[in-house]
Amino acid sequence: WITTVIKPAGPVLVVHYLRLKGSATAGLVYTPEFSSTPDIMGGWSTATGPETVEFIDSDWERVTVEDAASPFLASRFARLRVSLTP
Repeated sequence: WITTVIKPAGPVLVVHYLRLKGSATAGLVYTPEFSSTPDIMGGWSTATGPETVEFIDSDWERVTVEDAASPFLASRFARLRVSLTP
């Protein structure tokens, strides 16, 4: 899910998602991305903001990633790209 958190510097876009533990060995790659335009074909940047990982159980963890862009941009969009690497 995607939320906005109000910080002293202004609102920050945040992506929260569940990640299967050991997903890298299974070939799953989770990539949170942010953009200033909703263009699905381009303009997306891999998240560089702080990432927090919370334990859920032996199989799952909750990941939270903040947008590192300025909170004063007119609009921001977020998505989670999940890909399978053979």
